[in-house]
Amino acid sequence: MIKSVATASGSASLRLALCANPESEAVLAAREIRRHVRNGGRFRDCAIIVRRLESYHATIARVFRRYEIPFFMDQREAAAHHPLTELTRFAVRTVAFGWRHDDWFGALKSGLVSPNAEAIDELENQALARGWEGKVWRVTLSIANENDTGKRLEKLRQQVLPPFESLTTALAENSSAPNGTEVAAAIRELWRALDVEATVARWSQNSAGQLAFHTAVLEQMQDWLANLERAFPVESLSLRDWLPILEAGLANLTVGVVPPALDQVLIGAIDRSRNPELRLALVLGLNEGVFPAPPAPATLLTEPERTGLEQQGIYLGPTRYQRLGHERYLGYIAVTRASERLILTCAAQDAKGQPLNPSPFLDHIQRVTGVAKETVSDARTWWQSEHLCELEAPALQMQRTEALAQFAPLGPVLKQWRQVRLAQVNDPLPPAVMERIFGRELKSSVSGLEDFAACAFKFFAARGLRLQERKEFQFDDRDKGSFQHDALEEFHRRVRASGRQWRDLTRTEAGQLIADIGRDLRPTFGDGKFQAGGAARFAGDYLIERLRHLVTTLIEWMPQYDFDPTVSEIAFDDDQAPIPAWRVVLRHSRALRLRGRIDRVDLCRLDDHTALAVVMDYKSRVRKLDPTKLHHGLELQLLSYLGVLNQLPTTGTLFGGKRLVPAGVFYIPLNGGGGKPAGTRAGVLASGKADQRTAYQHSGRFLADQITHFDNRGRPKGDQFKYARNKDGQLAKRGNEALAAAEFEGLREKIEHHLRNYGDRIFGGEVAVAPFRDWHRDGLRLLRFSAGVPV
Repeated sequence: MIKSVATASGSASLRLALCANPESEAVLAAREIRRHVRNGGRFRDCAIIVRRLESYHATIARVFRRYEIPFFMDQREAAAHHPLTELTRFAVRTVAFGWRHDDWFGALKSGLVSPNAEAIDELENQALARGWEGKVWRVTLSIANENDTGKRLEKLRQQVLPPFESLTTALAENSSAPNGTEVAAAIRELWRALDVEATVARWSQNSAGQLAFHTAVLEQMQDWLANLERAFPVESLSLRDWLPILEAGLANLTVGVVPPALDQVLIGAIDRSRNPELRLALVLGLNEGVFPAPPAPATLLTEPERTGLEQQGIYLGPTRYQRLGHERYLGYIAVTRASERLILTCAAQDAKGQPLNPSPFLDHIQRVTGVAKETVSDARTWWQSEHLCELEAPALQMQRTEALAQFAPLGPVLKQWRQVRLAQVNDPLPPAVMERIFGRELKSSVSGLEDFAACAFKFFAARGLRLQERKEFQFDDRDKGSFQHDALEEFHRRVRASGRQWRDLTRTEAGQLIADIGRDLRPTFGDGKFQAGGAARFAGDYLIERLRHLVTTLIEWMPQYDFDPTVSEIAFDDDQAPIPAWRVVLRHSRALRLRGRIDRVDLCRLDDHTALAVVMDYKSRVRKLDPTKLHHGLELQLLSYLGVLNQLPTTGTLFGGKRLVPAGVFYIPLNGGGGKPAGTRAGVLASGKADQRTAYQHSGRFLADQITHFDNRGRPKGDQFKYARNKDGQLAKRGNEALAAAEFEGLREKIEHHLRNYGDRIFGGEVAVAPFRDWHRDGLRLLRFSAGVPV
């Protein structure tokens, strides 16, 4: 029901609408405005009125852009993070804190220092990767073996540095305690050297919608410096003491702008905006607790205390009842602005789905006018559409793009839809495209194929598109593992260079040797990542100590272990590696060339021509071969290494000319684990060698008929390797990682089958975003794949 209501300009038709949420209120407003303009009105005839703009401005702006409605948001814009503000803030912080990375690049990336954003990004990437910070920026940059990159970045440094050098000289070197006048003068000189005014003027010309904003920010910043000079003409403070003062001014900096165009819908709060002559007014958010706004709670004095003071003639501002009365006055203003149509809306729920009640203003207006609230539904038929955006979804759902393409207004939408469809990589790519990317022989690591098994797109993004993470000069888990791998490689090299085997060392000698190697390696590893600070040095010491525990435990196991570490960190690749890449033949004359590095190979010589071979793989944490993942081809790496050794045409001098018989594969935890935690401090102190051995127990698979070479003690239970015997001396069915020869070989062949399958699927163009899911059902652990063969 729509009736007329008296307004300041005569009478206007009235509509009361209950919407689902603020988004629906904004859509209703957009539809009414579009209908008003279609009937011959202007956008400037309309206004959106709310009590508080903060909770509505983002929603209204999003909806109005979708409906192509020009609008002006009547609010002061925060300028605390405008590029000029950021430049000023970070430039002063750069000088105050010794050219820290975040401060220095915060200034460089403001857009006011260099127009070449890509060069700044390249400089930051190199800085993160190499740990450049502090005084390094004030001297010549040098990048070894990267002459072109080094020259380019050094030239950029020389271009951007002088204004900041001058700022450093003015605020830190010439004056350790500048006053407000000196600080303002130094900042103005920085702006002048960077030609800030010209850049702001260029921004204003290139973005008409932000013309007044950029200009207003520059004017406000100039006034801010003038106020700084007036407030602190002679007070001298250290630069770090100036920072909170400067930040207090910058953080609260806001600018008000005028509408850049005439024909726009005005959106504003009722207590701020001055509405022009309106034909259509839409008052949104008439909900309890929103409009009228509840009085702010008292901070120091209660209402009775304020009343008592007023009785004594002390007036402290409007009382609670006066503020409530002022809200009714604001409500009166809101409903009397329109000369033709007035629409009042409320929401059933807020943006978070919490229920809302209608404002008491609506009940009052209903009683006065007799107009009933109507419930607005978001569901509507296509012929009720007010704008093209409401037709897009139904049109695309029809899935008749060729017919729809003849409707010219939908052309841009259909073009974007086709681009979205092309961007969806769930459809296979043509095999010819995959061959152009990878060639007919795909070079990959085994871990890369594990990525493919987990998610085809993960493999394609890393190996096909060659996407890389940004390198940073700080250690992570990979750096920790690499450090320990390098130390163990050097340990093996020194032992073999002395003409001895690992078993020839005592526990004390081995522990001392690995500790010395770790301390020698730490200053140079990763350009000093484990020397960069207290936390880094502590981490380095911890890794060295864990290596000492590992090596002494391994040496203690040597008498019961018939194998000797023979090679360490051995690469298999076609490019100057001791072992060639493993070539796995695929269909259609294609192939995989697997390359990588084996951490350690141990041999047990059976005779002059034959040796049992065991592959050892170091892992930072305890890791076990997962039977479910093995079955589905998600764990390939460890057993694939046996395939690498098995495919060797000749072992040559690397393994002493022996014929290698694969006998086992194991993970070794570098940092221990797996033991049962002690319940008390006394229990921890009482833990001994048995607990240490358990912490470093190897996990994998090995030949049951060769168990005496793995543990020659004849015990019923293993400590280095996981096995257990029954009372009759036979291996138990549970708790064993020892396999019969046929089962062991079948497992290796299954891994090779997975490798061929993945190679064929990669060349078949499989790039779907389809990660596997690990879940349990009915007590069984299962894996489900979004693509490929489901379980």
